Amino acid sequence: MTAEGRLFCPAGSPLAPLVDGLAWLWRLGPRLDAPQARAVGVGEPRDAAELAALVAARHLAGAVVFAAGSGEDAGPLPARRRQAGVARFGALSVEGPHTVFANGRAAVRSSLGVHAVRDGGFMALGAGPATWGRVDVVWALDAVAHFLAERLGRPLVLLPEIGCLRLDDFPGTAELQLRGEARDDARQRRRAERMIAFLRRAEARLVVAVAARALDGEREVPLDQVWPRAVAALAHGVERGVLEPACHGLLHLEPAARAEGHVDPREFSRIDAREAGRRLDAATRWLGQTIGAPRSFIAPAWGYGAGALAAASERGLLTWLPPAP
Repeated sequence: MTAEGRLFCPAGSPLAPLVDGLAWLWRLGPRLDAPQARAVGVGEPRDAAELAALVAARHLAGAVVFAAGSGEDAGPLPARRRQAGVARFGALSVEGPHTVFANGRAAVRSSLGVHAVRDGGFMALGAGPATWGRVDVVWALDAVAHFLAERLGRPLVLLPEIGCLRLDDFPGTAELQLRGEARDDARQRRRAERMIAFLRRAEARLVVAVAARALDGEREVPLDQVWPRAVAALAHGVERGVLEPACHGLLHLEPAARAEGHVDPREFSRIDAREAGRRLDAATRWLGQTIGAPRSFIAPAWGYGAGALAAASERGLLTWLPPAP
């Protein structure tokens, strides 16, 4: 079913991919390249005055402006600033950097300030295409959905409320060791035990992406030689059915970069299918013997080369790819 009310985005806008994604998600039809009275316009701060004028003239049913970062007061768009810290939205707390507005009627508010403002058919959000999908702007999707349903005068076609929890690089990786950011075994064991207890209470499951090896000085060693108690806790969580292991590579370091003395986590970005297969076989064998057999493969830092994809497919491993409209 094609919706009568749809989304308009100025030609050449960097927001076009985001608008296309929202239009697909909520079945709003193809993106419009010209205003229509039954459509909602979407733009950047520089589009705010034009979009507000189109709404006032009833050439648009509404307008949404994505305005992440700081900026001065500009017509319909209030001044805004970046604010670090934890924002509490009722029972939900998220750490950011956040964008908060200096004034205007609040559409979304937290303990840190106002994250979205409304003035009739005009709404501005402290979010943008670069921040979209990040946890600190988790509030934005609901705000846009409610606004569109109101201005278009019809409910949106919504997907079922489902989700997936995933944690990468736990309990640690060679990359984190080389960067001096790795946590010790005792701390990671306690963290794993807290996660398992929480997941059991919530009746949820967490996918944990685990690399098979780490570093002991210059030597590559199995991960459980560096984090033995944390790895044992992961195995316990898998046994209890609240953790699902995923292969996160062998060493979490790109071989050529490591040989040159650089730290690059994209282990599978430049290797061929044969080498990728060797690494996947060694990693999945260790996982199956130590924590649990993985069903999926997550390349470190999303670094999937053609060889990695081919090797994973040959082994029946599902691959996690970045989302796109």
